[in-house]
Amino acid sequence: MDRVNHNFRFHAEIQYETENGFSFANAKGNTLNGFFDDLKAVLNRYIKNNRDPKVVEIIDLKYLQKK
Repeated sequence: MDRVNHNFRFHAEIQYETENGFSFANAKGNTLNGFFDDLKAVLNRYIKNNRDPKVVEIIDLKYLQKK
């Protein structure tokens, strides 16, 4: 993944269960602390609803820009 719809540095794709299959959410942040805070909040939201969330990808967009 090299394109996302925001300008944050860090991005995570989170897969979770729905009634008819799976869907995705994301977490993002400019700092590691901000990113981890958002990641925990998103995961906890889906854990509370018994949606079995899984982080499927984490990227550092700043690192990708150097390639």
